[in-house]
Amino acid sequence: MPEHENPIEGYSYTGDMEDGSTIIEAKDVTDENRRSKFIAGLIGKRYSIDAQIAILANGADTEEHARELREFEAFRTECKQTVDELISR
Repeated sequence: MPEHENPIEGYSYTGDMEDGSTIIEAKDVTDENRRSKFIAGLIGKRYSIDAQIAILANGADTEEHARELREFEAFRTECKQTVDELISR
């Protein structure tokens, strides 16, 4: 049977590993905390814990801090969407 008669859903990976995957730091993962651990792991790929604390502590007290907070929140939302899509597979 030709390949095109039974299409297979494929995925494109854009991570930083050679094969396009992404490795995240996620320790002590359980069924109950899987989503939050994976979200935190993805956020940690871009922002260190120290940077996250600083951004959240600074809030929007200056225009620069407000911009940093908006960027962080947008990235966090993107991470949540990515993890939700992966978990739903």
